[in-house]
Amino acid sequence: MSIVSMSKYLVRQAKQVATFGEKTVERNGVTKEILDDITPFRRLSGKKGTLSDPKYFIEKFENETGSNFLPQNWSTLSVEDKMDYIVKDRYSKLVSHKIMGKIKDKPEEHLYLLNKDGDITHYSKGDGGYCSDVAIKGGTSIHNHPGYLKTMYSDSEIKYLQEHHPDKLIGVTPFSDSDISTAITNGEKAAYVVDSQGHKFLFSPRKDIPDSLEKNKSDIMFAVHLNFLGADAFPSMKVQSENVELVNSLLEKLEGFEAKQKKWGRLFYPNRTKNKLLDNYLEAKTNALSMEPFEKINKGLKELSAQYGHKYEQLS
Repeated sequence: MSIVSMSKYLVRQAKQVATFGEKTVERNGVTKEILDDITPFRRLSGKKGTLSDPKYFIEKFENETGSNFLPQNWSTLSVEDKMDYIVKDRYSKLVSHKIMGKIKDKPEEHLYLLNKDGDITHYSKGDGGYCSDVAIKGGTSIHNHPGYLKTMYSDSEIKYLQEHHPDKLIGVTPFSDSDISTAITNGEKAAYVVDSQGHKFLFSPRKDIPDSLEKNKSDIMFAVHLNFLGADAFPSMKVQSENVELVNSLLEKLEGFEAKQKKWGRLFYPNRTKNKLLDNYLEAKTNALSMEPFEKINKGLKELSAQYGHKYEQLS
């Protein structure tokens, strides 16, 4: 943004704050640096969003969103409030995608929460496989899944696979069942996850059923099926144990050869043998850490979500 544009923006922002008041946003773990990095031009005033052609954009939003995912009070909202909702929904999506672009390469999980207006209200950092199970009713959650590529492989191993076996790295790491349950239980508008390869996923719980015994039963059955989906996708503990034992055995051989090569040189311990041992080790490792189960979960999540009226899609 040019200096002139920045100046105009600041003047307009100041006028809006003076006219509509400055909105208050409660935040947890969100620093000024985070806000300035992700949303430097965030709206500070309480001014509602507007659209150039309300009738057109409202009808377009209704058709694209679907009745299952409109707020339950949508039919009673004024045109002004519908416009405001649509503008803030667009803004939430823009902020969500910007966040996903920033966290996809992180080796640990990062969680951001947006309120219904798209304001960043929560940030927390977890470890390689978990972050806080928190959410905001009517809001949006965004987090990343480092997956096996970030947590179980070294940079040199990934480089070798990219050069010699790129097919082994193809795969997705979508939502876990706890991610989905958190979104439903807390009444989120939308939940996003991005994996270390840049695949983006969206889950939106249906909003057309009010809290009731019927809804609780549906949510419980959905959770049960999600649990079965994960259990059926991955190999048995016995098979996994055998795979891990093979990987460890091949790694021991590789490291033993590398130690001898370092001591006695490549004349007696040539690289072609080392590469063969490395190939065997990584072949076993990628089989043990196969992305195939996640592909099954990705397909099953879409089918199950549709069955129960929710929305799940892979965005990229």
